Amino acid sequence: MYFYPDYATGRFSFSNYSSLSGALIENFVYRELLMKKKCDKVNFYRTVSKSEIDFIVSSEEKLIPVEVKFSGKESLFPRAMKQFNLNYCNIAKNIVVTRQHIAYEKENNCYYIPVYLLPFIRFDNRK
Repeated sequence: MYFYPDYATGRFSFSNYSSLSGALIENFVYRELLMKKKCDKVNFYRTVSKSEIDFIVSSEEKLIPVEVKFSGKESLFPRAMKQFNLNYCNIAKNIVVTRQHIAYEKENNCYYIPVYLLPFIRFDNRK
């Protein structure tokens, strides 16, 4: 379940985001995805074996899997995302939202983006 935090109070600040929980960061990411004008739909993905991806964004008939990795192995391409890419052919790009890791992995067409940069990311089909 996701909620909409009250940004007017200024209680959510990136000056000390490392102490925030992963659930709160997922809520922030969800809210940012909803605000993107190029996002047609935001879904959740889970297989029968309980493998999951936090968000699947539909944009211009392409899919963009978005995974929030806010601790530990944030530089590794998520296994669930790899399987999702094998099962679906209309993937525009993969995005892993991290605490501070920033990179592009060409092999998996995956962007690793720190959470504080998410408001500046485009969700259309351009790279």
